[in-house]
Amino acid sequence: MKHLTQTIETLRTTLQTRLLTAAAETAASHYATQCAEASRRLEAVAAMLAKGSDYQALQSAELDPPLLDLVGALSFGDEKAWQDFCVAQGLPVAPRLDSKTVLALDQLYAQGITANHPLYKDFRASVLARDEATALRILRTILKLNPADANAKSELVRLENKRFQDTLEQLRTALKTDNEEHIATLAETLPALAPADKLPRNEDYQKAESIRRALRRRQAEEKLPGLLETASTHQSTGDWSAAATLLDSARALIQTHDIELPPGTLKEQLESLTEFVRRRRATAEKQRDFDRALRSFTIFVNELETRMLTGSPLSYLEALQNDDSFVRRWRELEAFQLPVAQETLTRLRSVGQELRRRLEALQRTRRTRLITSTASMTAALLAVAGVAFHGWQALTYTQELSGYRARTTAAPAEELIRALRDQHPLLMRWPFLKAKVEETDVWTRQSREQVAQSEQAIAELETALTHKGDPALLLKQLENAKAGVAQVASDLATGPAQKLAALRTKIDLHLADVSKQGTTDVRKSLEDLVAQTEKELTFERRSDSAAASVRQIEQDLLRLEAALKPEVDALQLPADVEARIKTLRQKLTQYQSELDRFAQTRALSAEANTLAEYQKSLMEWQSIRFAEASVANTALANLPTEESFLAGLMTGGDVAAWKSVQADTGGYHMSPDQPLESDLKTLLSLRDDRFLNGIWEHNVTDFSKGRTQRTVWSRGPLKEANVGTLKRWSGLCFDPNPSDVSVVFTDYDYKRLTTDSGGYQGEGVTSSQVSGTSQFMGLIQLNRMTDAEGMRFQKPLMEMIESIVRDKNAHPIARAYVLQALEGLTRLRPHDWGLHLSFSLRSDLTELRRLIGNVRLGSEDWMVPKMRSSLTGPLTKFFSAREQRSYLAEARARRDLLREVNAAGLKFGGYVEVDLNLKLTQLARSVKELWVLSKDGIKPLRISNTQVGAPVAEEAARLTATGALPLSPVFIIPLDRAPLLERYQLAVSGQTKGTPLASPTETPFLEEAP
Repeated sequence: MKHLTQTIETLRTTLQTRLLTAAAETAASHYATQCAEASRRLEAVAAMLAKGSDYQALQSAELDPPLLDLVGALSFGDEKAWQDFCVAQGLPVAPRLDSKTVLALDQLYAQGITANHPLYKDFRASVLARDEATALRILRTILKLNPADANAKSELVRLENKRFQDTLEQLRTALKTDNEEHIATLAETLPALAPADKLPRNEDYQKAESIRRALRRRQAEEKLPGLLETASTHQSTGDWSAAATLLDSARALIQTHDIELPPGTLKEQLESLTEFVRRRRATAEKQRDFDRALRSFTIFVNELETRMLTGSPLSYLEALQNDDSFVRRWRELEAFQLPVAQETLTRLRSVGQELRRRLEALQRTRRTRLITSTASMTAALLAVAGVAFHGWQALTYTQELSGYRARTTAAPAEELIRALRDQHPLLMRWPFLKAKVEETDVWTRQSREQVAQSEQAIAELETALTHKGDPALLLKQLENAKAGVAQVASDLATGPAQKLAALRTKIDLHLADVSKQGTTDVRKSLEDLVAQTEKELTFERRSDSAAASVRQIEQDLLRLEAALKPEVDALQLPADVEARIKTLRQKLTQYQSELDRFAQTRALSAEANTLAEYQKSLMEWQSIRFAEASVANTALANLPTEESFLAGLMTGGDVAAWKSVQADTGGYHMSPDQPLESDLKTLLSLRDDRFLNGIWEHNVTDFSKGRTQRTVWSRGPLKEANVGTLKRWSGLCFDPNPSDVSVVFTDYDYKRLTTDSGGYQGEGVTSSQVSGTSQFMGLIQLNRMTDAEGMRFQKPLMEMIESIVRDKNAHPIARAYVLQALEGLTRLRPHDWGLHLSFSLRSDLTELRRLIGNVRLGSEDWMVPKMRSSLTGPLTKFFSAREQRSYLAEARARRDLLREVNAAGLKFGGYVEVDLNLKLTQLARSVKELWVLSKDGIKPLRISNTQVGAPVAEEAARLTATGALPLSPVFIIPLDRAPLLERYQLAVSGQTKGTPLASPTETPFLEEAP
């Protein structure tokens, strides 16, 4: 419909101007097509209404575009005038629309609908089928038929808003991808779905719109060569209409996307096509005007011939008017200089000759009557002349003197005056003759004086020309002399006029020499300036150096432009030179416009006081044509939010971790409020694990093998029994064999026999004790992690992990297993357990996983020989190196630091220019430390503000962010970092100096200043 609205506007303009343009021809064709389509749909609706199928008629009328809306747009009020214009110009004529069907359809809408109308059923069906597009279309139809349906109104608002929100969400998702076409399509769809005031405030839409503009411009630049090449092909075949259509499309692309064609093949093609289309269009318009004039002439001749053949006589006035009209039309036709068919030409001449013959006959009759009337009048006058001959003679001389004055002939007037005074003194008594003689005498004397003045002016002009005077002054003197000669009587002006003509020729030659020399000088200066412009006015240069070049070129160009308006028309520069100067001015203006726009964009960025304002200004950088502005794409792609930047600064880029800091999810105790079922299950499984709890460790001596000893584990203590000299130990034992890969407790009896000599035979248990692992399980007090009801955690997990790391009794494999099991508690809620606040704990758990590798530890692995041989050594070193860990203290210190930073907040402080100089806000100039994005756009980078308190001009010149991402925003945290880090270090290590801060690579904020 938008395209149809533009078409109607073109039709209205054409009817006002009566000028047929290429745009008007295209609009006429489009309008005729739309009218034909509307007429076809009206016929179908009329047939449905005739059958009584009102519902089907409504369905057909509501197809996109709605039929009544289409008819309303096509009925623009001047349809009849446009049809007449199309007939006269040979354009496609649109069919008239059936007003009866339109009225019937309008009445159908006015009837309204009831709640059981089939439309409601169709609406419910489309909702159930989740066909929102159909549901929306049906709702709009329902509201047209029943505007008072409040439920339909609210549902329409809901569906439209849902469709808008769904599309907006698709856009947000698309912005995370590289699919620019999808982004552009969604950006083009949104305006039709959203209220007018909603989109300008939406950052996602603004970003998408910026991407869409850049994409469409690139696509247009890619499409232009193909369009122009195809148009050139049509040019070579002489098909100017097709070439004109493609040329209009190319120009529309250039204008819509503000494309400037560089000098070269494309620009030459465009100019060549423009000239070709202009010439051929002019030829076509001339042929069309010729055909129209010939058709009108033929109709006129047909009517005239019919009048003459019917014998109806023409009056003299009618014949004269028809003859004038015939001659005018004939000359109008001749002016076209186009061939006319010989048969038509012969017929036109024949009718014209017949008309002229009749007119001449009427003129002869009229002349005879006039002569008779004149003869009668002359006789009467002779009678009067005989009575007053003397007065008549005086009157005759008076009229003769008046005639000399009127013809400005002074010499004959002077001779007549002398003759009257000498030879006819009696006639001089007539007062009117005497007055005329005196008046004429004064005039002749004045004429003689004017001749003398003209001669003097000509002499002065000749002298000035000899000395090669100023051209403007020469022409002024020439005009003055010419004006003087013009006032001289015509018979006395011959000599001065001839001298003046000779001088004019000499002046023209002089002006030609001056013009030639001036043109040569201007051409040379112009060539130099054009070369300088081509070299210096490129978008690859930096804008500041380009601005200096523009100022210099502007001064030189002004001097050339002064020659475009000479005081003397003869010194006017050739058309090609004028065109080149104007082209150069246009190019300089366009380039200056880009510079100004760049400066305005920079100023907008410098004036930004928030990140949102800076982001909006940064989007404008994308449309800047200077190469130095191209970094804006990278800057926008890496532009963080305040939250993500703080996350990168404080939590290594973990936004979820930073949000948990803001929400303080773990609190001071670093534990969730309530245990999950999986948490309780893990704790209970550890507490009741049969391989960890209640395991005894025994040393067994084999006396038959030279008193060799081995370690045996039992579930609970062994039972002892003495039968004479035989001692027996029994119970469920695991007596490991080097090939065992699992632990199986079986019934064992160890028997030791005391010999008569006091020695021993068999196997005997020499020592028994609760294993270190089971003692460790009792010491960590898993049952105290929660209250008795299991409803609340009572002990920080990090405190228990510290106990595990520091324990020296349990086997390292058992400790590692328990540590792994407890780590499992944190996987669902790592932030609630404060895991994000202890870098050392996370790194230790990562190192533990690396040591163990892909092996999943079991609770019995600390007793399996193979596992003990491979993991005991590495795990022992692992735990020994971490005995002094204080995870909970570190987490609490980090929590306090992060919450203090969060309370202070992040402030926008300016941005990094493309030359890495900082453009700071007033607040940022007073802060010692500034934060920007590193050149890879990933890590926050600290910049020491060595110019605290310096004036703006000095700060801009001296403060540089080496290693920063160009156009990175500058952030500040209004805190003194040094005492904050000292408190943090003291809380972590117990001292403020000497101990490195934890995780500097993860948390740039913790890096110590150099």
